[in-house]
Amino acid sequence: QPNIMSVAPTTAENMVRAADDIDLDWRNVVLAGVRVSLSEPKSDPHENRHGVTFLLTGAMIPERQYTSTRKILVEDCHQVVIGLYINVLTTAHQWYADQLPLIYRAYVEQREQQQKEKHANRTGSPSIDNGYNVVGHSVGAKICLLAATGGQSQEEPLQSSSSKPEPPVRTILAMDPVDLNPSVFTSSQRQEISTLHASRVILTWATATSAWSLPPRHNAKAIYEALSNDNSSNNKHDIQRHQDCLQPLIRHEGASHMAYTDHWGSNSSGMMG
Repeated sequence: QPNIMSVAPTTAENMVRAADDIDLDWRNVVLAGVRVSLSEPKSDPHENRHGVTFLLTGAMIPERQYTSTRKILVEDCHQVVIGLYINVLTTAHQWYADQLPLIYRAYVEQREQQQKEKHANRTGSPSIDNGYNVVGHSVGAKICLLAATGGQSQEEPLQSSSSKPEPPVRTILAMDPVDLNPSVFTSSQRQEISTLHASRVILTWATATSAWSLPPRHNAKAIYEALSNDNSSNNKHDIQRHQDCLQPLIRHEGASHMAYTDHWGSNSSGMMG
């Protein structure tokens, strides 16, 4: 599996991104009734499989602010990228998380139909990995984590209400997640956090984010601590799986919240959630 972690810079110094001269195609499509943006890797005779990665924006931040991240996913990680613009003024966070498996399944079915047509013309195309990754920033990163707690593990896909099993969630990369409006993981009223069902869950923390704009009790560090300390399950296997999939918190010292965007999120609202 390609290393989705190559999307996340390792230091604050290499976070400055310029997407003006990036040549990357994407198109708007509707999958499972949801309008998304779609980028697919160019055909490569040596590449026989592609993964699928969702790219979720921060609150009200245009997708163009994540062009360089999309480029890495498509060209370096050989991922089909399905982008969602996160509109927090009209749509609940959980709704986006709930749509991911439906959108993934719709894309796979569309792809399979295209493959059948190409096969009839004796041309092939790479197959799609079973399951999907999710990369998100800010509230999009929170939605990543909602998907990780609501989906199924790669090792143990469970039956959904439909005849098909839920597609497994592979790697989650949550870049400086924000847990607000409403708080889920860091809420003082929370009863429990569902077991993480992804293969790997990775959180990054931009340590220089202003405490005025993002209260520390709801930032990436607080979310990570809540996930790390959660022992709500009575099932030892679930607890072990939860601990195994949660990777060490990545600290980006000196980086602010908008460092994960191109041009530091200029011309965007910069809403937190």
